[in-house]
Amino acid sequence: MAYLGSYFENIICVKKIILFNYEKLVGDIPFNEESHDFWEFAYVVKGDVYEVVNGTKIHLCENDILFYQPNKPHSTQKANSSDVEIVFVSFVTTSKAMELFYNYKTSLTPSLKTIMDSLIEEGLRTFKVSSENNLTCASLKSDAPIGGTQMYKAWLEILLVSILREQCAQKEVKVFANKKELADSLCKDICTYLTDNIYENITLDKLCSKFSYSRSLICKKFKEYSGQSIIEYYHGLKIDEACKLLRETEHSIMYISATLNFSNPYYFSKVFRKKTGIAPREYKKNINKPLQANRDIY
Repeated sequence: MAYLGSYFENIICVKKIILFNYEKLVGDIPFNEESHDFWEFAYVVKGDVYEVVNGTKIHLCENDILFYQPNKPHSTQKANSSDVEIVFVSFVTTSKAMELFYNYKTSLTPSLKTIMDSLIEEGLRTFKVSSENNLTCASLKSDAPIGGTQMYKAWLEILLVSILREQCAQKEVKVFANKKELADSLCKDICTYLTDNIYENITLDKLCSKFSYSRSLICKKFKEYSGQSIIEYYHGLKIDEACKLLRETEHSIMYISATLNFSNPYYFSKVFRKKTGIAPREYKKNINKPLQANRDIY
């Protein structure tokens, strides 16, 4: 009997844990606004606070959760003199569905609270907050349970997807795109990433790691989307940039080859000729070739 496997559709994939911090706030809290390039949420376990986001006060009571998208300035203030227990969770994800969490606040339902309790329990058993050279991060406890980070990641993804499901049920929001929409969105993100990193050496393994899909799936979907392999597309971007540099600068071919992260000038010339039909030296020569006067004018 033959068996056929199915690929996972990663609606939300957490790529990195930045911080898990369970704080008990007693007395006054110094104003400490921060902004960072990763996601974070605040969840109130006990008491109530004001989360100040871009200068706007948002009141959070017990069992409320508020998400901050990347690069959103925010800070925490106590709402009254009573003690507060609050959890801050920071993480990295590039998943498209996270757009529905922009400025999102809600009170957790009993089923979501059960998941949150499991996340907090695993976080307390696994992580401690460490600070070194002005960098704060979540580091493993010496007695952390085996598989603690994996369990924590799993609970976090379960929490996020479960909140999305409740949003869909309440607002009829379309989050779970069909396969073609997911594939097209993935390929567009890959194109943007390659364009933004044209001077780097982006490999298939790096793409698989960044977007959390297998090599075979990424290659297949990208070929269907663009008609080219990922490497052909990436080389095309690099050669377009090389032509621009040859036209607009005095840099040597060897310098341009190295700057665009080709392994050597010979490989660069081979790829350049395949893309343009001529060698880079010929291309540069034709650019600098003086215009000849048209004698028929006179």
